[in-house]
Amino acid sequence: MDHAKQEHGALSLGVYQKNRRAAAFYIREGFSIYSEELDETTGEMEYTMIWNAPCAEAGCLF
Repeated sequence: MDHAKQEHGALSLGVYQKNRRAAAFYIREGFSIYSEELDETTGEMEYTMIWNAPCAEAGCLF
């Protein structure tokens, strides 16, 4: 996870809503829930979770 965060300024992933342990793990890692949708293939509710690097790490100029 740390390697991916160092290489990218933003990350996104999908987690099934019923997988509470995985969602809690990603929240601890700094991700937030961006959206909630039905996975039509499985019929499961799925979170799209995102992580953005802090501005200082991402090289923001403001």
